[in-house]
Amino acid sequence: MTTLLSSICVVESYNPVHDNWTVCPSLNQKKGSLSGAALHGKIFAVGGGNGVDCFSDVEMLDLDIGRWIPTRSMLKRVKWTIKCSIF
Repeated sequence: MTTLLSSICVVESYNPVHDNWTVCPSLNQKKGSLSGAALHGKIFAVGGGNGVDCFSDVEMLDLDIGRWIPTRSMLKRVKWTIKCSIF
């Protein structure tokens, strides 16, 4: 059963050139209510929570090596962040 507070670790990437979705490696930590952005061939997962705690962590997916890398955390823990995409 999926609820508003469900946590996920699945990430999919859309390629507009080929008009298809690709399943990416799982996040290092399950979370919900997070934001994502893409920049310079990297995908960033920002903030989120697990239904109890809010997170300040940021994970970066390096598609060249196929894994999520922890990066510098945000200054504050946030959930329900603004979503954006950067091309």
